[in-house]
Amino acid sequence: MGVKKTLELLCEVMRVFSPPPAMTVSQWAENYRFIAPPAAEPGQWKNERMPHLVEIMDAMGDQRIPIVVGMLASQSGKSEACINTIGRHIHLDPTSILLIQPTDSGGKGFSKERIAPAVWESPVLRERVSDPKTRSGDNTIQYKEFPGGFLAIVGSNAPAGLASRPIRVVIADEVDRYEASAGTEGDPVALAEKRSTTFWNRKLIMVSTPGEEGTSRIAPEYEKSTMERWNLPCPRCGEYQPLEWSGLLFKGLPQPVYQCAECGEASGEHKWKGQKGKWVAAHPGRETRGFHTTALISFFVSWKKLVTEWMKATDESAKGKNDLLQVFINTRLAEVWITPCERVEEDEIIKRKEPYVRRAPSGQPFPCDVPDGVMILTAGVDIQDNRAEIEVVGWGVEWESWGIEYHVIYGDPGGKEFWDDLDRHLLRRWAYGDGREIGITTACVDSGGHFTSDVYRFTKPREFRRIYSIKGQGGVGVPAVARATQNTRNRAMLFILGVDEIKGKVLSSLNIRSPGPGYCHFPLSVDLDDEHRRGYTDEYFRGLVSERRIIKFNKGFKKYEWEKKSGVRNEPLDCRVYARGALAILNPRFDERKKMLERSRAAPMARTAADSAKQTDPSAAAGRKQGRRRGRSSKGVSV
Repeated sequence: MGVKKTLELLCEVMRVFSPPPAMTVSQWAENYRFIAPPAAEPGQWKNERMPHLVEIMDAMGDQRIPIVVGMLASQSGKSEACINTIGRHIHLDPTSILLIQPTDSGGKGFSKERIAPAVWESPVLRERVSDPKTRSGDNTIQYKEFPGGFLAIVGSNAPAGLASRPIRVVIADEVDRYEASAGTEGDPVALAEKRSTTFWNRKLIMVSTPGEEGTSRIAPEYEKSTMERWNLPCPRCGEYQPLEWSGLLFKGLPQPVYQCAECGEASGEHKWKGQKGKWVAAHPGRETRGFHTTALISFFVSWKKLVTEWMKATDESAKGKNDLLQVFINTRLAEVWITPCERVEEDEIIKRKEPYVRRAPSGQPFPCDVPDGVMILTAGVDIQDNRAEIEVVGWGVEWESWGIEYHVIYGDPGGKEFWDDLDRHLLRRWAYGDGREIGITTACVDSGGHFTSDVYRFTKPREFRRIYSIKGQGGVGVPAVARATQNTRNRAMLFILGVDEIKGKVLSSLNIRSPGPGYCHFPLSVDLDDEHRRGYTDEYFRGLVSERRIIKFNKGFKKYEWEKKSGVRNEPLDCRVYARGALAILNPRFDERKKMLERSRAAPMARTAADSAKQTDPSAAAGRKQGRRRGRSSKGVSV
């Protein structure tokens, strides 16, 4: 080997084994990171646009800090901080890096939309990560090699990607959106963290907007950390403080202002955000560094926009719908969502029972089985050892529902007569006030009891009528409806329903107090016989609200479970869950259904008006006679 080649080899060895240059992640970003369009501010990275990220990024790159936790609001730059950390490693401190996204498909999207543009726009990264269009195989969507290391991008639902080769740096992005378990392997964060145990300079970075109390991963990790919050000085008195939502004043003001917690003076957004902030730790001696801040400090979200979102969310919450408020609390304030008490007492719902009537043009009310707002009927069927309990539910726009009938069929589910009775009931039709009739569009029959094979035999030949076998599955992260499988004994379609999610939706709907989206209507019967015919007795309502969601601990991990009232049967709740699941399977377009119903209602009226006109118009009668003569002369073909 020549002297020149020997020197080159020695230089390469020294480069590989020498410590990384003394450049922090924030310094690297300001010198080498470029933002790709169509970002709001494309071009070279500027720390001054996100000053709160400087210390977070530097902690992410500091080998002396094993764990960094960021419980941060949306649009606060948490993902950009992770990308800058990855970029510095690729350029100056190459190593093995694992980036975990909530889902495998989300990981692919993040790679294409965030990682790839960052590499392409930053020359020092582009020259180290090969072009994905080449056929070398060392740069794919989810795996990117560079001299001295690699970046693997996986989803929390991909156990194989979380448990293969050793990893020095693990970056867990949006951990509160992760699956509860990576397949059957267990907690995805713990699974990934085990891969770094052999490294003395290992690093775990966890960032996320928080989720719900009790199931949030980021919140307990933050509570074990230094618990640092971004503080800004008051423009008037100079007192440093974190900006709290309670300090924002906006009612009756043209622009929101923030009131200082120390001097009480209120200043505008630009004055507060123009101040130089700092991180203040509640527990500075702890090994894990944790950071928390809200969207109130963001340069990319105005206070006025936040106030608009808050007002809309609180208006919806007043109607019993907390979805928007939860999103605001989680993503804008970066706080865990504390679920309101979800148990509803049956007396509250019984008081809201109403007569189902249709008013004639004269104003006279006519009792009916199905109110005009109903566009679709679904059914939920719960099979017990000696009976089938069935609820037929009517659905309108935005999940507004009407209880139509709750019926019990007694008999032996092992016998043919039992299933014939059930079939006849599912073929029934119910009448609107004007005489039109409607039948069940979709039905879900529970196959999880002692008569699984019988349920499959019943639903298989009736799938063309959208009568399906279903099985409930609990657990965090289980979707309302999973894709159907046919891995059953007679190839019957089997849908898996995420009963925890659907139960939560049902009880949230029962909390809505005024008719409209999501509201649950129940019929008020005129006499005892009618009440028993419809089935909405006091016993039904006790069963409907028989469960509540509670938090339990399993091996130190918090999770939600459903607790049933003692001595109360919960079949009415199960049937309502299955009926709602049937609608989710159908996934109808209510706008088109509404137009169809309006046309069907208008058609009889138009025909009646036309017939009346023909009877009173002599020329029309003459035309009919002439038409009949022409029809005979043309061998029955009418003109």
